[in-house]
Amino acid sequence: MKKWNFYSPVVLLGGPLISLILLSCILSPMMGFITINSKALNLFIYGLGSFWLGGMFITPIGEKIMKKGSNTAFQLKSKTRLFFHLTCAFFVAIMLLNLHSLLSNRSLIMLEDQEFAQRGFEAHIGGLIMAYLMFYIISFWEKISVNRILAFFFVCIIFILKMLSGIRGNIILPLIGACIYLVSRKLVKVSLKNLLVLCTAVFALFMLPTLFFSNDESTTNYIVSYFVFYFSAGILGLSSYMEQHYVPWEVNPDFIYTFYINLWEKLFGNANYVFAINSEFVTVTLPNSEFTFSSNVYTLIGEVYVNCGYMVGTLYFFFLGVYAYSLYFLSNRGVMLLLLYAFVGGCLFLGMFGSQYVLMPYFYEIQLLFLLLHFVSKSTVSKSFLRK
Repeated sequence: MKKWNFYSPVVLLGGPLISLILLSCILSPMMGFITINSKALNLFIYGLGSFWLGGMFITPIGEKIMKKGSNTAFQLKSKTRLFFHLTCAFFVAIMLLNLHSLLSNRSLIMLEDQEFAQRGFEAHIGGLIMAYLMFYIISFWEKISVNRILAFFFVCIIFILKMLSGIRGNIILPLIGACIYLVSRKLVKVSLKNLLVLCTAVFALFMLPTLFFSNDESTTNYIVSYFVFYFSAGILGLSSYMEQHYVPWEVNPDFIYTFYINLWEKLFGNANYVFAINSEFVTVTLPNSEFTFSSNVYTLIGEVYVNCGYMVGTLYFFFLGVYAYSLYFLSNRGVMLLLLYAFVGGCLFLGMFGSQYVLMPYFYEIQLLFLLLHFVSKSTVSKSFLRK
């Protein structure tokens, strides 16, 4: 891009990885975790390099596209806002009814970890409401005429529903996506203060389900260790996996096609679904550590290479770079396109954990939702601004 910014695709994919690697070098020896090895670093270099080359491949065309638009004054039609409000209320109502049915005669505190909104129709809705959460968060800064009381209500209820699902990454993802949107629009500046606020918010959102679903025997030391483990599980998991005497390689060549295989099975097959979840857990703590943690996530880059091999993995990240940078260049054409890019950027950011954020159905469903809304609403740059 010939300039440095905090929201271009390669920064969103590589920045968290590099930060975690550096933090791991400092914290791992003190907290009893293993350290990063060179084989894992090699995979990160291959993946990031391929992704960056894909971005550079599309840049000459993308720069011309970006110059034709502006991201100074967005408009959003009242019908689009009304559609968002009504559909959000409808989806939230379905989630609340499902929660009520699931609990039956139990109280809320008896809900088990990842018991809610993990299967069937409600799982898809649970993914889609992340798009609404991003929209209502950015509406506090963006001048798109959304009632703030209504926005606050939807933000709170969706956060609670996502917290009850127990998947911490899906709680953090909409927040990261909203931050990408606000930073790219220059509505929020990247500063040390704002980074500290974001880190505090992420920590708080992580701790809420952790405390809610943890047992009474959890100590402060355990919770702190678990927090460090959770955010470094991807890079440490890949390191532990690559340190094995025999490293299983190309274990699932169809890994990156999981969504399409399951879609085909749903429409025309016998429901023989495949899953993009690694079954092999590897220990990421040292033998003499106070607590023992195991991980089955190896970062987005690690999981793609481990499952698909060097050639397919390199081609995958090249074309993922082409796609991500294409969205980046088109993102200044409207609210929905920028939200689409911000969501994909958030998924790239959380690639520091694993691949599920770009392989789950909601990765495609949310993009499709934003894309359809862009064409239906024609949310474009303000005409009054263009005349100026």
